[in-house]
Amino acid sequence: MLKRFILWLQEMARPGLLLRLTLFYLSMVLLVMQPGAARIEALSEKSLRILDLQFGLSPALALEILADYSQASRDAAAAFLVWADTIYPLSYAALLALLLAFLFRGRKWAYLSLFPLLAALVDFCENFFLYQLLTEYPEAPHSILLGASICNTLKWSLIGVTGVAVIAGLIRRLIPKMLEQGD
Repeated sequence: MLKRFILWLQEMARPGLLLRLTLFYLSMVLLVMQPGAARIEALSEKSLRILDLQFGLSPALALEILADYSQASRDAAAAFLVWADTIYPLSYAALLALLLAFLFRGRKWAYLSLFPLLAALVDFCENFFLYQLLTEYPEAPHSILLGASICNTLKWSLIGVTGVAVIAGLIRRLIPKMLEQGD
């Protein structure tokens, strides 16, 4: 079944769809995520660190970051998690999964296309914990802080592996083409 899913991803991985997904992802970043972060900052009237953008978010770091948030910015961040940060993981996961399926089509490394999908799944779990943290702060139990921390680290690790795989796939595709042109 997993092999069939990977084959389906490879069938879907066409340049036209990759271009549309790239445009959708860029729209999410530029038109939704950045303005959303700016709005959350404006509500605190100071520069803030965004919780889920921290690599290795420890429980202590999460509490340190949240101490800078006003109640209004915590409320806005929680609402933003519910809608925008539900769509955003889907945008990067679809783009990266299909890009990897395209780059590793027919190769034994094709399973790498699953990593961005796993990252999005963990991102959803992280968002659940962060929502709880934002709405229950300062009374959030340590288990919520720990869950957010574990999910954050796992998400960024999966995204890191995905990034390395994309670079390796691009190199694997480009080097033979450059060698052909050199002949």
